[in-house]
Amino acid sequence: FAANPVVQDFANVLTVAEGCDVALEAALGARLQDLICESGDDAREAIELLKRDRAGRASFLPLDLLEAGSPPADLTRLRRVTGVVGHALDLVQCAPTFDVARRHLLANLVVVEDLEAGLAVRRAGFGRLTIVTRDGDLIRTSGAMSGGSREERGPALLGRKRELDELGADVAR
Repeated sequence: FAANPVVQDFANVLTVAEGCDVALEAALGARLQDLICESGDDAREAIELLKRDRAGRASFLPLDLLEAGSPPADLTRLRRVTGVVGHALDLVQCAPTFDVARRHLLANLVVVEDLEAGLAVRRAGFGRLTIVTRDGDLIRTSGAMSGGSREERGPALLGRKRELDELGADVAR
C-alpha cells in the first residue's frame, strides 16, 4: 500500500457540472470521502493499518474489484421527462483511471430541478434510480423521500473544490 498509493478521495477526482454540487453531495454523502485505491490488496493493507494504529475507519474503492454500474437502457426517455437536469454520469467527469469508481457510484442517479420533476421521473417507471433535486432533496429507490431546508454554511465539499479549481485557473491566467 505505502509503496503504491494511487489513493485519492472520490470527491477530489470529480469535475461536477455547475449547479449540481449540492445535489451530488446530498446523494453521495460520506461516499464522497471514499478512498480510491488500485486493488483489493491495497484496501486490505490500509484497513489492517487503520486497525493496528487504531486510526479510525475508512471506506475504499479498489479499482480492480469495483463493478461499474450501468445507466438505465432508456436514457433518451428519461431525458424527455420535464425537469430532468441529467443523468449523473453525464454531469460528473473524471480521469479515465477513476471511471469505474464514477460509474459504480453514479450509474443509478439522476438529477432533477425539483421534487415535482422527481416524482414525474419516479412515476415514469424509473424506480431503480435514486433521484436528487438541485437543492438536495432525495427520492430513494425504495420510494422513501428526504429533504427540507439546508443550513447555509457556505459551500460544502464539492463547492469548495470548485472554488479552489477556479482560483487555481485564475492564478494561472
